[in-house]
Amino acid sequence: MKQRRLLCAWLMGAGLFWAGCHVPDADVSTLQDSKFTLNRQSKIGFPPPETVPSLEARLADDDAQKQLRTLGFNVVPPDEADYLAKANTMPRDTTVVADPGGPSFGTAVGGGSRGMFTGIGVGIPLGPPETDVIHRTELDVTIETVQSPKLTVWQGKIVADRDDAAKYHGPFFRALLSRIGTTYDGTIRLDKEDEVAPQP
Repeated sequence: MKQRRLLCAWLMGAGLFWAGCHVPDADVSTLQDSKFTLNRQSKIGFPPPETVPSLEARLADDDAQKQLRTLGFNVVPPDEADYLAKANTMPRDTTVVADPGGPSFGTAVGGGSRGMFTGIGVGIPLGPPETDVIHRTELDVTIETVQSPKLTVWQGKIVADRDDAAKYHGPFFRALLSRIGTTYDGTIRLDKEDEVAPQP
């Protein structure tokens, strides 16, 4: 009994330890069309705000423009641009099903009218599986040519925990936008300098 209590205490302590070691990771994926060259000298504009269909997209465009300028990109008015960028943020919630721990199997020893017997019992699950919702935020950016037919030359996506995306708002945008002109797929940390990002 004492050993069981110690094991439970250890498991609870381990759970608390892991809960206290949250790492603000973000998944980044980008794709560059090899027929085009995009770099910090490319003339990149954004659509006029009145033509952007949603408030979320307008806010994302504003934030993307600020971060592109911070990164040293050549952001120009849309009528002077060779490429138009469009940004949008959206929730990406995921429902996870947690197993309550059953069924379980075990052996039992008991007494009967003719002596001892052993048996195998099957445990019953404690209840229906529990579900948990993981709240995440996704930022999508697409860059296309201004002339018709419009061709997508670069597109990228970054996804992170909703709270991390809000707390590390600037790094969340920069981790994606710094990869304009490249193809990339990986996980980065929002709370540390992005050492693998292309430098200006």
